[in-house]
Amino acid sequence: MSRSNDGPWSVCKRTTRQGVVCSRSIVRFLVWIACWCAASRVTGDLITQEGPRNTERQNRLSELVARELPEEDIAKLGTSLRSLEIGDIQNFRKGYDELAATSSSLPAVEVFLGKLLITNNQIADATQMLEEYVLKNQEDAEAHVALGIIAMKTGRFSDAWLQSLYAQRLVDRGKLPEARTKFALPSLTELRAEVAERRQQWSESEQLFLKLYELLPGQGYAMLRAGRTKVLAGDLKGSYELLKQARQNHPNLPLPELTIAQVLEANTDWVRDREHVVRIDSWMELALKEHPDELSAGSSYMHWLLLSDRPQEAIALYQTLSEPHKLDRNVTLLRCLAARYLQDYSTAEQLLTEAMAVHPDDLDFSDQLAQVLVESGDADKLKRAAELAESNSKRSPASEATIATLAWVKTHSGELGPAATLLQPLASRGQMSAQTAYYLARLLAKQGKFDDSHRLLAAAANTRGLFPQRAQVNRELTGK
Repeated sequence: MSRSNDGPWSVCKRTTRQGVVCSRSIVRFLVWIACWCAASRVTGDLITQEGPRNTERQNRLSELVARELPEEDIAKLGTSLRSLEIGDIQNFRKGYDELAATSSSLPAVEVFLGKLLITNNQIADATQMLEEYVLKNQEDAEAHVALGIIAMKTGRFSDAWLQSLYAQRLVDRGKLPEARTKFALPSLTELRAEVAERRQQWSESEQLFLKLYELLPGQGYAMLRAGRTKVLAGDLKGSYELLKQARQNHPNLPLPELTIAQVLEANTDWVRDREHVVRIDSWMELALKEHPDELSAGSSYMHWLLLSDRPQEAIALYQTLSEPHKLDRNVTLLRCLAARYLQDYSTAEQLLTEAMAVHPDDLDFSDQLAQVLVESGDADKLKRAAELAESNSKRSPASEATIATLAWVKTHSGELGPAATLLQPLASRGQMSAQTAYYLARLLAKQGKFDDSHRLLAAAANTRGLFPQRAQVNRELTGK
């Protein structure tokens, strides 16, 4: 189950909306187990992986081509683009350069490839390629936009601002070829809007997103972003009107009430200020009232109730949903999580077993069931949990959730060394989910590292994500 989150949060030692950032002492405790390194260089490996990842990259290439190149040039580049699909950069560049020599509608090949690297999240390679190009071509506005996008992705917001300003100055000076205007201006405008939002220049950000919508009238997300910016500015009434208009124009956009609620949830201190909880509740309730037939209204409200540690209310809301909505995969998973929040493991086991009969290949249900079976204290159920956890970790070896569950099973089985080996690379990333942090804290306690365990439990309790053991941990920490 996934959900988009906005806005950075840091708490304690420390936490974020995405997870717990490990203290150095905890990481040091696990470092002796293994050293994990990862490096990737890509120059000739843009689209060469096999399997699903290869398909994803080809899709991203197709989207980039449609967004950046004129249709007539795409047709002329047919053979060259097929070379790029298989990673033959030399033949691609040859065909691209030949066409570029007679066309002013193509971006520089380095800029195009740099943007492709960005879409593939190959940031270091994109940065190197673009910076080397800009050293010799300092008046290419599109290159500066691409570098600004990289700066945004890597948290260097002042650099992104400077790159966007310089790119806009080049455009104002007529340095952008007219044939590239309709392709380059939307990217520049979106970059400027996002930079303004990050700098809390709400009015400027809103106007730039609305300008982006004028440039791309078929893309409702630009109007959606303008409405979200008005929420951040505190203009909830104005935001609601704009978001309703956006959804009227583009019915595939999220419900306006939910958008406002989720922006408030992401950007207010509702954990400490009850007034924010009441305000978010009111927008969630309005979404359910105005759109009773929309699945997202009920499922998002249930998600919020669990985020704010109100599982009984989430179950009560579930009971009011229509039968088709109750059968939805995400709603079913939320109902199972609500049982875990209440430590009602027998109900959780029953619900998850029934869900797996309907969704036998669903990794989330299988992972949740393994976690529930561990808590039963029954030897046979622990064995079943181990089988599920082992299978899940093989099916998704890069998943933090499945690896942490397997470590938790091993901790319960007394295999503390293997459990630590599994958790070490997760801790070394520097950030974990609250659930993983909880499992690691329990392992540290069994190893006699009580101070580190206590700090990690406190950090987990202060995260904003779904965390069924939060109430239990808070009772331990406060003694109540």
